[in-house]
Amino acid sequence: MKQSCNKIETIDPNGPYGAKEADMSVSMSPTQAYFRAITNALGVYFHDYPNTPDKILQAIEEKRKMESGR
Repeated sequence: MKQSCNKIETIDPNGPYGAKEADMSVSMSPTQAYFRAITNALGVYFHDYPNTPDKILQAIEEKRKMESGR
């Protein structure tokens, strides 16, 4: 598979020096989507990365404790 890179110059009046985004936004988008999907499914917000199965299980257990304590 051959890849090519095309440079398209446009100016965004709201960005710093006319920039639209930095490179990290492309690589972080899937991670943000995974976190949001887990948050929506569980109703628990995660504050740190990476989101491991252990952390997800711990969040589920903590949520159950909070709900049963009410």
